[in-house]
Amino acid sequence: MNLNKIVKTFEYLALLILIGSITTACGSSTPEPDPSQILTEVYLTAVPPTSTSAPLPPSPTAEPPSPPEVRVSGYVDSTLLNLRTGPSTMHQIIRSYYEGEELVAKGKIPNGKWVLVEIGENHETGWMAADYIQWAQNPDKLPIESWPERLTLRGNAVDSLGEPIENLVVAAIWREDLADREQTEATTDENGEFIIYIPKEMIDQIVSVEAIGPNCGSRLMNDDCSQIEYFEIIDQFYITPPQEEPITFVYEKATAKIIGKVTTRGGWAIKGIVVFASREEDGADAQTLTNDLGEFTLAVGPGTWRVVAIRFIPYFPGQESEPAIIDISEGEISDPIYIIGPWKEPTK
Repeated sequence: MNLNKIVKTFEYLALLILIGSITTACGSSTPEPDPSQILTEVYLTAVPPTSTSAPLPPSPTAEPPSPPEVRVSGYVDSTLLNLRTGPSTMHQIIRSYYEGEELVAKGKIPNGKWVLVEIGENHETGWMAADYIQWAQNPDKLPIESWPERLTLRGNAVDSLGEPIENLVVAAIWREDLADREQTEATTDENGEFIIYIPKEMIDQIVSVEAIGPNCGSRLMNDDCSQIEYFEIIDQFYITPPQEEPITFVYEKATAKIIGKVTTRGGWAIKGIVVFASREEDGADAQTLTNDLGEFTLAVGPGTWRVVAIRFIPYFPGQESEPAIIDISEGEISDPIYIIGPWKEPTK
């Protein structure tokens, strides 16, 4: 190759380099971006578009499933058992059912003594006394049925120190007249509390709420359940439902005894007769029954006591004996007193 050709080739290459430099100078001074870098920057700096459409409603929250209805089967375990409109013997009878009739219970009152049932071919619904039902399953799992508060009588029983008295029978008594008497009973629980459910017909009517007496197992009784060891300070209230004032029965521990015997005028012993004593100072009272020999023991406290024998509780004029008046001190046992009943001699 000659020298002229080498020179021209060199000049040509120099011209190409010059043209490339000029082209670069005339264009953008920013180097060509890396495509992956472009995507990264767009992602980091992008602003989401503002939506002009209404927001979507929140997803509905699923309702928790209702607990399954509790139903306990059984059958009537009594010669005849009444289905009533409410949980007490004061409520009207819907129908009577015979022993062996199958039923299904759906609810109960808090102490479980009355249950809400369906029974019979027509699936009649009402209340039955639980003590006269034979259960196929445990009725304790039955739910508590609500009852209107205005148709509920509540109260409690305590001793003179304020301690609760359990197993005391309490009765609500309603009389339209002497011949027509409605009564239902409840028993105090371990807290000394009781609840009585009344029908709506008793609203605005005068109702007597009375402490009838203790069951065995109550601390009002001695260990062998043969003698009451307390006497009553407050044992009766007259109320007009709906109830407004609290009902509290109060008992006092006996520290003295009155003993005696009830006979006819001819000297016949009268057993099973109520002997009733009331203290003149405060109206406190004590009562007991005569034994097979007509004898009795009254648990009382110090004071002056009026003692009578009566035929019925509650009693009416002419149904009580002449009173015996006894003054007694704390810790004392009286001399025996003899009460003659106002009744005819028994026939042989």
